[in-house]
Amino acid sequence: MGQLSKLHSFPHRFDHRGVGLHHTQPRKARLPWEAWTTLALGVAIGLAPWSFGFTGLGGATMNSVIIGMLVFALAGLTLTLQDRWEGWFTLGLGAWLVLAPWLLSFYRVPQAALPHLGFGLALMAVSILSLWRSWGEDEAEA
Repeated sequence: MGQLSKLHSFPHRFDHRGVGLHHTQPRKARLPWEAWTTLALGVAIGLAPWSFGFTGLGGATMNSVIIGMLVFALAGLTLTLQDRWEGWFTLGLGAWLVLAPWLLSFYRVPQAALPHLGFGLALMAVSILSLWRSWGEDEAEA
């Protein structure tokens, strides 16, 4: 009965072969270059209104600053938690950046639309690569 009470203590797992309790193997850390690249992209996206000179467009400026802060925060979470959901969320933010010029009606202003498109595509590419590289990790640990 003493063994059963230890089954639910984190991070232990019951070994079904009868050997007893053991610690789970630590998750194999991915190379964090994707997270560092995403972190840099978050800073670049947030500073894009001043770098590319579209601070006069309120919607484009607010979109860029808010998305940049979200991308930066998610990249920080990716460095600490190393979960896959951050990659999916970042992929969605990249898709939003690509679509934002049309959804927020600033597609006719190239100094605002082109950075959104470029950073959005770059963010989507890094997210897809990161998700692809970590695809089999959860299944291999089970």
